[in-house]
Amino acid sequence: MAVMEGPVAKLFHWRDVKVTAPVFIAGNLFFLAILYWKMTLLRTFSLVLLWYCGVAFAAKNILEKVAPQYVPKPSLTKDYISRELAMSKVDPWVKKVNALIDEAKNLAFCVDNKKTFQFIGIFFGLMIVGRMFSDMVILYVLFLACFIWPVVYEKYQPQIDEQVDKAKVMANDHATKLNLIAKEKMDMGKKYIAENPTMKTLADKFTPKKTQ
Repeated sequence: MAVMEGPVAKLFHWRDVKVTAPVFIAGNLFFLAILYWKMTLLRTFSLVLLWYCGVAFAAKNILEKVAPQYVPKPSLTKDYISRELAMSKVDPWVKKVNALIDEAKNLAFCVDNKKTFQFIGIFFGLMIVGRMFSDMVILYVLFLACFIWPVVYEKYQPQIDEQVDKAKVMANDHATKLNLIAKEKMDMGKKYIAENPTMKTLADKFTPKKTQ
């Protein structure tokens, strides 16, 4: 696992505390408003925008009277995103989306039993988590993890990587055992069908015929 770099990574790694701290505080206030004060999402967004517009309106008009030279002016009519930059970002994402669709097809058609069992375990775990916690609580935990996990991982990277490798080996062992059990059951089913004339007739009847 490598430590990523970039604007988002710098934000989550607390490279600039003056930028990260306000974002972290604002995010906590946002989730607390919804979870603790029971405010709706629409009301929370509206309240934040209302406060911003009110403070900005007051500050701008006061500065115009007291110190007009300090009134900020927006820079308009400029290209915020260049075509070259957009295309350079689109191509890698297109490849990732196509690869993701292929993986989804493989999962839907159970091409690889090992991966299918892995996803069954993941979806079962997500179902249990979804029953225990609300969506907003899960989002809040993910928000906190984005700001806490990178710092912890950067500090304890060797130990964490070692535990992750052990977990992968354990998961692969369990998936292999489940795959062998499923294969054994399928072989037993095929053997039973082959030994039972009635079942063999039904199996031949409902088995799709190969077209020439």
